[in-house]
Parts: sequence; structure tokens; C-alpha cells
Amino acid sequence: MIFTKNNPPTGFYVYLYLRDDGTPYYVGKGKGIRAWEQHRDIPNNRGVWTPTDLSRIAVVHWDLLELGAFILERKTIRWYGRKDIGTGILYNKTNGGEGLTGLVHTDDHKAKAKATKIKNGTLNNPHKPEARQKALSTMIERGTNQSSPAVIAKQIETKKKNGTLAPTKEATAKMVATRKQNGSYRNTPEAVAKIQQTKLANGTNKGWKNPPGTSAKGWETRRKNAALRAAYLTQSA
Repeated sequence: MIFTKNNPPTGFYVYLYLRDDGTPYYVGKGKGIRAWEQHRDIPNNRGVWTPTDLSRIAVVHWDLLELGAFILERKTIRWYGRKDIGTGILYNKTNGGEGLTGLVHTDDHKAKAKATKIKNGTLNNPHKPEARQKALSTMIERGTNQSSPAVIAKQIETKKKNGTLAPTKEATAKMVATRKQNGSYRNTPEAVAKIQQTKLANGTNKGWKNPPGTSAKGWETRRKNAALRAAYLTQSA
């Protein structure tokens, strides 16, 4: 029987995500459209990708009670084995059978779970200063803290090596002073005048210091024609 997102199985079911060669890389248990939902937790960079080719989503057991789905999920994972522990080909991180749909934890259970996390140091509350300091220390130790002196020094060395390091303000000021001294700085009045004279001489001054819409040669031609007309009129008079 063929199931789709618009025609999901009834009850609980067990599904496989298949590679191009037809072998499974993930086994899951679900209900409704669970098999067609994205499994990848992109912000935290974990979980498997749901196939974009929907023909590679295979429902192998359906119309089950939740307990039956758990049993068959565990059996299927054990059959194919897990890559992370070296027993097989699946990217599953557990042996399956975890959690219950609609389960509501009591306050006592939540308190015990929190106490356990505090005890083993896995309680990660980003709003607590201790947690933030611990995360910062970990990033510095791993060299992933972008604001640490070691990382900044490494980035500067890399940019120096490949020639992409932007000059400092002091270096820029020194370079400008040197160019002004040897006359190669384009923004000095002398340099601007020299460039203008050169462009006027070779006719490449496109309207610079000329009336709008005229080139150097065109404007010079107009001036010559005006002078000729004035001379003609003077002679005629």
C-alpha cells in the first residue's frame, strides 16, 4: 500500500528513510504525517534530513498501537544496526522505543529530572550567568569564540598571509602623506589640475568643467566656430 503526506497511514506506524541505493539510513515511529515532517534540527545542527524525494520514505508497518510500533521500531533498528556504535548502517542515535505520545510529566518527575541534570552538569540555561560563562569557556577552549584574542590573532595572520588585511588608520594616513609628497595623490589640487589638462589635451574629458552634455572636443569646436563667425561678421561689417 502506498502512503503519502495527504494519505498517511492509520494508527501508529514504523517508517524508513532510504538512500539512493535503497538501503535505510533512518528508522522512525510516528502517527499522522510524522514521516513527512522535517527531522533535521537546523539551528542545533543535529538530526537526520527528511528525503526531498518522497519515494524514499517507506512505511513498513502501520495500523499499530503505540506499544506495537515501539517494539517494531526497536526490532528494525536492531536488525540494521547503528553507525554511531559501529553495529550497522543507520543514523539513529538510540535503540528506539523512547517517549509516549501525549505523556504529561508530573511536577515531581520534572523536579527529579532537573536535579539529575544539575548534578551531572547537563542543565543548560542560557539565561544564567554560570551557564553563559561555561559556554564561553568551552568556546575559548575549542578556539571557536570569535571574540577571543587567540581567534582574532589567527584571523589577522591569515588575512596578512593572503593579502586581504585592511590597512589600519595609521597606515592609511602614512600612505596618503607619502603620495602627497611624491605627487601621486590624486586629490591634491595640483594632481587634479594636471589630470584635467591631460584630458583636455587628448579629448577624453567627458564634460568635466564643460557645459552639461558637451565633451572637450565639442566645446572647443563650438568656441572656434563662434570665433570664426565673429570674425566673419566683423569683416562683413
